[in-house]
Amino acid sequence: RLLWSGGVTCGAAFAVNPSLGVRALYVGYPFMGIGELVERDGEWEYVRTISTPDGGRSVAYDPARDVLIQANYESGEILVIDRATGRILERIPVGDRVRHVHVRGDTLITASHAGIVQIDLNVVLAASHGV
Repeated sequence: RLLWSGGVTCGAAFAVNPSLGVRALYVGYPFMGIGELVERDGEWEYVRTISTPDGGRSVAYDPARDVLIQANYESGEILVIDRATGRILERIPVGDRVRHVHVRGDTLITASHAGIVQIDLNVVLAASHGV
């Protein structure tokens, strides 16, 4: 989902995973020198800020792995972030000006100037983190 903030798009993801008791909203603010995801609970109350590199464009939530996935427009990378700790687990290079991310099952789908890219999350995360 995309929101508008000061004339620039920012990404938003709803994290809903009843088995983990997670119900939150994450909003990323790109191109403002901020580099963060703001977490709000189901009542829209501020919970915390997760620091990310500047340039985050879009964010998705993967409930199966309890991770946030952020497209970083500036670096051309996908960031895989542990939702519970806010730690960046993986940086996946996908091409210049990556804009959108979508998780469907075990597949991450993203769009950049390189085109549409599909990534098997099991392979990427298991190789270095055992997620």
